[in-house]
Amino acid sequence: MEKRLKENLLAEEIKRIAERDLDLAEKLAESIQDCEAKVMAFLNLYFVSKDQEFVKKALRIARNDEDFLRIVEVSGLDIVELINNAYRRDLAYAYLFERTGKFEYLVKISDRKIASASMKRISEKLSFPQSLEMAKEIPDPYYRCLALMQISEKEGVDLGKEIMESLDGIENPWLQKWLRRRLAEKSNR
Repeated sequence: MEKRLKENLLAEEIKRIAERDLDLAEKLAESIQDCEAKVMAFLNLYFVSKDQEFVKKALRIARNDEDFLRIVEVSGLDIVELINNAYRRDLAYAYLFERTGKFEYLVKISDRKIASASMKRISEKLSFPQSLEMAKEIPDPYYRCLALMQISEKEGVDLGKEIMESLDGIENPWLQKWLRRRLAEKSNR
């Protein structure tokens, strides 16, 4: 257990070391025995160097869904078919959707909340009125409400009707109350 912890810490340090000496960092990454730590180390090398060879090495070592998901997150490589767990697969599709903007990834997300959160983050990056179009398509009323509130504040447009419709669709009374309070605070400014 202690050795694994040390190797995980080393894998995290690889990024800092690679910024000064890529060859030394690569040798240190190669010396790591723990598969998960080694994958992280090679992805850190990729992050610094953008050399695809490090992603290939990480992919050869990867053994589980967490490793494959981490590879998708860092590299943007579409290897989702290697992920068995539905939740992690949905997260991978969400990362790819957010990174590329390709709707083919969005439609593959089976979890409505993951898709909604991802769409909210994309709507934040878009310019108006595309941001509004995206926000209106968000399936979960909580995330749709958050996106609409943000657009209304950022763009100075009145989206009160749309926000209230989304608020009314939120089933969780605590979330609904929290958002109503937040909305009231913003309107008092």
